[in-house]
Amino acid sequence: MHIAIVTQTNRLVRATDLMFKGARMGDRAVANKGMQDHLKCMDDMFNIMSEMWTESNPKNYLDFRSYIMGIQGNDDIFPGGVLYKGVSDKKLQFRGESGAQDSIIPSLDSAFGLEYPRNALTEYLFQLRKYRPLNH
Repeated sequence: MHIAIVTQTNRLVRATDLMFKGARMGDRAVANKGMQDHLKCMDDMFNIMSEMWTESNPKNYLDFRSYIMGIQGNDDIFPGGVLYKGVSDKKLQFRGESGAQDSIIPSLDSAFGLEYPRNALTEYLFQLRKYRPLNH
């Protein structure tokens, strides 16, 4: 499901470029088109995500959820982490689920200048920065 959503991110990048191009040019219509494209893409992403419930039973969600959670703190499933052969000689531990590993929402937050108060969620997101690529 998440991969299907991520395939739409090129549209978000184009929308951001158009929005900022309009702002640089002082052309409100172009900037508005970029924002409208953002909204349409996010609506489409939401609709893709909603399809999950046509094929999945929400009451069984937690039966598989533990397998897509982060490795860090999941010692019952991944004691000491996971050894990524050819990447590291030691086991590594990462946090977060698939959605926490991409830049969809952070890019939107940045594009629209949204700032959040420091709380447990933002502290968690800051912890992800310890191993995510800088451009995230």
